Amino acid sequence: MIRILTDAGGDIGAATAQRHGITVVPSYVNFGAERLKSDQLTSEELIERVRRSRKLPITSSPNQHDWTLAYQNALKDADEVISIHMPAGLSQSFAEAKQASTLFGDRVHQVDGGVGTYALGYQALRAAELADRGLSRAEIVADLAYMQQHHFVYFMVDTLDYLRMSGRISGVSAFIGNLFGIKPLLKYEHAQVVAAGRARGHRAGVQQISEALSQFAVQQPYPLRLTYLYSPGGEQQVNMLGEQLSSWGYRDVNVQKTGTVTTAIGGPGGMALIADPIRPVPTGR
Repeated sequence: MIRILTDAGGDIGAATAQRHGITVVPSYVNFGAERLKSDQLTSEELIERVRRSRKLPITSSPNQHDWTLAYQNALKDADEVISIHMPAGLSQSFAEAKQASTLFGDRVHQVDGGVGTYALGYQALRAAELADRGLSRAEIVADLAYMQQHHFVYFMVDTLDYLRMSGRISGVSAFIGNLFGIKPLLKYEHAQVVAAGRARGHRAGVQQISEALSQFAVQQPYPLRLTYLYSPGGEQQVNMLGEQLSSWGYRDVNVQKTGTVTTAIGGPGGMALIADPIRPVPTGR
């Protein structure tokens, strides 16, 4: 039996994780000297706390001890573990898990997911499905490698302050962007978050993201599975995106709210579009 573990940055809700037998290892959300686990507060509670305190949070990854405990618990009823992580260049999670895995020999295998948010969650869900079908660790890891090379993750944030606190942009850039109402468009590319453009207002940003999806879709040999992701306050932007893409024929869409970690990094009023090719599920043994 293979057990799947992943980071809280994958935006998989507790109910979904439990239903698929996935263990989500929480990150930390730091408000000054106070440190909370990401599963101790919701996205809405985080935003409300920021509003009251006027202090922005800083996130930190699960440490080696956290991963050691998670692996120990998983291996009580599993033969092997695959843990799927945020990109090593953006998070210490992969490195901390790698150190923890030395205690368990070849029973534990780490995968650098190369992406964050629900695109990482997709990988965990896919891995759990393949494990249930009896595929081997090597077969599951090979399937995930395809996903890592063929994902589409674009996002737009409403305020630049949270990205500035996380070190993604400078304070000057945040001030200018907020002053003129510029909405930065970002994407995951080669396991990094990079600029994808900028828009003056939400509707212009939604249009740019939709056009980028259209270009991505024509290059894929399989139909796409779409997820609209939003942080608290981002419902209107997601509705705009839904209206736009519905008119293009995209109607069977998953809608998800960001988890605490993604909200702490991107802030309120954000939205993302995630697309993955729907590949046939290989037959297990």
